[in-house]
Amino acid sequence: MIRNPDSLSGIDEAYQTVLARLRSILVQWRLLTFSQNFLCWLSVIIISFSIALLIDQVVPLPRLVRMGLVVIVVGICIGFGYLHLVRSLFLKLGYRRVSAYIEASHPEIKNCISSAVQLRSEIERNRFGYSIVFIEKLIWQAYYSLGKIDLRRVFQSEFSLHKRNGVLSLFAVLLFIITTWIFPNSIKDFALAFEEIPKNPINAIVAKILDVEPGDILVESGTDVGFSAKVTGTLGAPANVFYRSKNGAWHDLNMFRSINEVAYHCEIKNVTQSLEYYIASEGIRSDMFQVEVMREPALNRFQLKLNFPMYTQLSPELLEENFGNVNTLIGTRVAFEGSGSKPIAHAKLVFGESAPVLLKVTDKTSITGDFIVQRSEEYYLELIGSDGVVNSDPIRYTINAIEDQAPRIEVLVPGKDVVLDDSMMVGLKTSAVDDYGVRLVQIVYRVEGQDRGEPVMPIKDLVSSLPSVTTEFFWDVDLLNIFPGDMVSYHAEAIDVIGRVGKSASFTIRFPSLAEIFGELESEQEAGVRGLEAIFDQQFEAESAVEELIDKIKKHQELTVKDEKLIKQLIENQKQIERGVKDRIEEVKEFANQIEDQQLLNQETVEKYQELQQLMDQALSDEHKEVLEKLSEVLREQQLLNQERRLEEASVSQEQFMQQLDRLTSLYKQLILQQKLEAAVKQADDLVQRQKRVNEQIDRITKRQVSKESKNLAAREEKIESGLSELQTKLDQVGREMSAQPNLKRIGDEVQRLSQFSKDQGIAEKIIQTSSQLRQSQLSEAQQSSREAIRGLSELHQGLDNAMEFMQGANADQALAEIRTAVRTGLYLSRTHEEASDATNNILRSGRGDYIDGEVLLLQNLAASEIHVAQGIDLLASQLWELSKQQMGIDPQIVWQLNGASDQLTRSAKALEDRKPSLATPIQKQGLSSLNQVVFDLLETMNQMNQQMSMSSSGLDQMLEQLQQLSENQRNLNEFAQQLHQQMRRQGQTPNMQQVLERLAQEQQMIREATERLAKLMGNLSEVLGDLRPISEEMKRVEGELKNGKLDQKVIDKQEEILTRLLDSSKSLRKKEVGKKRKGETAKSNRISRSASDLDSKLLQVIQQMQSGMRSGQFTEIPPQYRDQIQKYFRALSQQVKR
Repeated sequence: MIRNPDSLSGIDEAYQTVLARLRSILVQWRLLTFSQNFLCWLSVIIISFSIALLIDQVVPLPRLVRMGLVVIVVGICIGFGYLHLVRSLFLKLGYRRVSAYIEASHPEIKNCISSAVQLRSEIERNRFGYSIVFIEKLIWQAYYSLGKIDLRRVFQSEFSLHKRNGVLSLFAVLLFIITTWIFPNSIKDFALAFEEIPKNPINAIVAKILDVEPGDILVESGTDVGFSAKVTGTLGAPANVFYRSKNGAWHDLNMFRSINEVAYHCEIKNVTQSLEYYIASEGIRSDMFQVEVMREPALNRFQLKLNFPMYTQLSPELLEENFGNVNTLIGTRVAFEGSGSKPIAHAKLVFGESAPVLLKVTDKTSITGDFIVQRSEEYYLELIGSDGVVNSDPIRYTINAIEDQAPRIEVLVPGKDVVLDDSMMVGLKTSAVDDYGVRLVQIVYRVEGQDRGEPVMPIKDLVSSLPSVTTEFFWDVDLLNIFPGDMVSYHAEAIDVIGRVGKSASFTIRFPSLAEIFGELESEQEAGVRGLEAIFDQQFEAESAVEELIDKIKKHQELTVKDEKLIKQLIENQKQIERGVKDRIEEVKEFANQIEDQQLLNQETVEKYQELQQLMDQALSDEHKEVLEKLSEVLREQQLLNQERRLEEASVSQEQFMQQLDRLTSLYKQLILQQKLEAAVKQADDLVQRQKRVNEQIDRITKRQVSKESKNLAAREEKIESGLSELQTKLDQVGREMSAQPNLKRIGDEVQRLSQFSKDQGIAEKIIQTSSQLRQSQLSEAQQSSREAIRGLSELHQGLDNAMEFMQGANADQALAEIRTAVRTGLYLSRTHEEASDATNNILRSGRGDYIDGEVLLLQNLAASEIHVAQGIDLLASQLWELSKQQMGIDPQIVWQLNGASDQLTRSAKALEDRKPSLATPIQKQGLSSLNQVVFDLLETMNQMNQQMSMSSSGLDQMLEQLQQLSENQRNLNEFAQQLHQQMRRQGQTPNMQQVLERLAQEQQMIREATERLAKLMGNLSEVLGDLRPISEEMKRVEGELKNGKLDQKVIDKQEEILTRLLDSSKSLRKKEVGKKRKGETAKSNRISRSASDLDSKLLQVIQQMQSGMRSGQFTEIPPQYRDQIQKYFRALSQQVKR
């Protein structure tokens, strides 16, 4: 399409398009003209040549006339070629002629194309004064006209000529085919026009059969006989050979000749009997001729009998008559029996490789003999008749000698290389097959690296052989006395009745070392950690993108289509992150199941992995779903403010999700460190056991075994030394990784010290010395060195075991100590914030909006106090967050609640600074509620940790502490009840007294519930301590009296009885010595004393004030919902353990 038709460039473009179309039509015109001229020329040449061939064959012409005929044909070819081909190629066809040709077939164009082609040059020069507009219109009319022309109309005449010349060419080809079919030698004769060929009309017409070959002939049987003859005067009529055996029926055979041949010929294959024959064509025939055949001796019949080897226990087999191919076992004796067609002088079997076997001839024609099958080859029977004629082309037969194959055996189970598990058993299942019977199935094995040959272990020895044998066998590989790191290669063998051995594929059984097992586990775990870190990076990028969108909205810019696409991409990215998280969770789950099934680690570590998997499943899934929900709501919102709010919520959710990822990654890393230390303990223990086994085997070595067994034990010592070197390297690495974490620094330093201790003690040198002494057959010296190595390895193992126990105990105790500190800090901050809230309420009650200077100053001080509390909350949140990255029991929700409380206090401080206490009050209540909830959650966490530790070796100590705490709480409650009872006697019962009695009932209820939980934990100790359930029932009755407003001497006596019974249970538990102390208790207590430092006196005073306040009624103005939370807190406080 031309872009600017009115411009000069548009005119030129249209003109060039016209010329291009004319060129295309010109090319088609030339091709059509040349092709139809070529067909015309080809037709004339073929017709002329065919007529010349007919004249040459039918009319006998003199030599000069025939030569002239050839010249005429060549002249016609050249002349018509020039007229129809050469001239058409060089015919000049220009644009004007093509235009005129097109306009002739399309009169409606009215010569516009020719005019446009002729006048285009006048646009620039305009020699004749034509209107430029007129010329441009002509060009445009030509441009549009060329687009509408029909080429079929343009080339209608050419198409007609094509059709006519095509029909003429078809006629010419048909004429040529008929001519050459009638006169097959016409082309050859025409080509010999310049040679003298005597010919006259009479001879050309008379039919004759000349030069018949081979005439009369004598041939050997089986010879191929060829026949030939010249046939003239029949105008290409077919010729046949008619033949028959003596007194037989006639048969005919077609003869043939090629284009350049004169004589007909054919052939009869494998002539085995005498024939008479003649050649005939078109009613004429040649003379009769004879083919005499000399007869060779041949077999009339024969039969083979197979006598199989004795071990096969097969009966002889008689083959079909005249069937000479043999397919049988090597060693089979083949008996031959047959008869000849004529008297036989000599007969023998000729083999391809084996020596010939002479056969016995009886009764002149009977032949017998035998031979033994030794190999696969061909053979034939050579016969010499009594007349001396030999069978020249005997039939060749094949012998397929089947070697008795060795039995085929497979190891079906396991059928692959395997790694040993703790059972040290490998289930084997074999299947053996043999044509003639399996006698024995056995296992052949060798321990790699040991000079003990290949021992054989029979599995099944059969009295009578069977063609198919299946065996199942459990192989106790432990009986081979192999070490971790050893590899056993084996294969199964089947032996048949003649001693042939069939072998299966070889497989290996590897006894993995603990270093290999734990190395694979650690590689998988490190890959999981890297996966979590990669997800963290992806989430960080997503959060950055959300922050950019929030900044854009805050600048009052609406979200564009590009931004919406970005949000959709963020949602897709979050879904991808979700899939990655699920993969990581599944990996942790599979790993936990794996170590539980294989019993690689102790149950405590397995439970921690299961707990980690549950945390990942719950925390990450919930947080990530919230991110996806918030981002999806952004797209549904239409208002800018709502979009900003949703994006900010999504950003918060993303931040919490990243925090969860960071926490779980840290927990995962710490758990991996604990696992590495536990793996090191097991590896050290394994080295000790391996060294002890070597020492025991040294004792059992006899004098005959010294040379071989000492070398094998020396190789095992080298493997132990290699394992020790790997362990030392691992200890250095684990120690450095632990030392990099503050909470594990002491353990990391101890691990590195133990590694250095093993090096300083020269344990590796002692093991190498043992290996060297074993190679020199110095058994007593080797045994002494081995004992020293055992002592060193045992000390290393004991030290690592102590470090492991210390790590497990210290972590739990440290966490409890830090949680207690956090509870006390939370109480202090709660009390401080509550004082500020009370002061704010007082100002609200006293003022009406206008504040005096003193009240303004008080508001500012309260704001400063709130800011200080918020800072304290931030510090507490930071400490708990770091603790949550070390302990799974710390819920991140606690930290987020603290962050929310800090934000609430900051906002209340802002309201106080702005002199708006009415706005600060509800915010302060929310902050107080959040703080109290955090304290309650921390106490619940302590309770859960106490319950988990209750059944450990230190569980009785914790029960004792809890029981003592309950006794102390009951004593305080009794003292307060006695004071209240005296006050009631002096002043009587007032309305406020009823509220105080209700609080006393609630405190008694909390003590009762704590006692019931402790009673469940004590369980089997009820005989020693006395059953606590009656005490609980007594407490319940006291609760009822207090709720009914009754506080008399009977109630006081019941409370004293409850306290006495609690103290008695504490004394009984203290006297009872149950269980053993956990290893590393001294180190653990040192750790606790440093972490769990005493709280300052001010904080303790605040706690005491709060406890007394609950009893004295100071908190009557606290709303009921907050009172319930504080009561829950004191209920949980009654269960905590004070160290």
